[in-house]
Amino acid sequence: MNNLKLLLTVLLCISSIISCFCWAKSALAKVPAKIPGTILVWTDESGFQTDLAATAKAQTKWNQIAAAFASIAAITQGALAFVTW
Repeated sequence: MNNLKLLLTVLLCISSIISCFCWAKSALAKVPAKIPGTILVWTDESGFQTDLAATAKAQTKWNQIAAAFASIAAITQGALAFVTW
């Protein structure tokens, strides 16, 4: 039983860390507007141009991965609570 608790705890920690990393990656995603024909471009104060459509696509990808690992963490947390109760 202790081995199962340890395994679930390790899985919970790893999946939570991966989820956190992916959400941070999503929040910091910026795709430069270097593709010819880019329609939606945002220029910040420093003059950096961001392709909004490509950035949204990159953020969506990282959010999907983060949500999957957060789901694994939640399921693992539930299993751990069940085992320890």
